[in-house]
Amino acid sequence: MFSSSEQLQGQLYHQVQKDLDKLANQSLLTGFAHGEVQFYTRIFKRKLFTHYYSRVKQLA
Repeated sequence: MFSSSEQLQGQLYHQVQKDLDKLANQSLLTGFAHGEVQFYTRIFKRKLFTHYYSRVKQLA
C-alpha cells in the first residue's frame, strides 16, 4: 500500500518514532521506572528500524 511513495514511508517511520518518544515521556510522568522505559523504548525502536530498512525499503 505504501510502496508507491517513499516520502510517505519516511513520514510514517518518523511519526512512529515521535509517538514512541511521546509514550515514553508519558510513562515516565505516570511513575514507571526510567530504566524500564528506556529499555522498552530502545527495543521497539530497534524493531521498527529493522522492519523499515529490511522490508519496507526493499519494496520501494
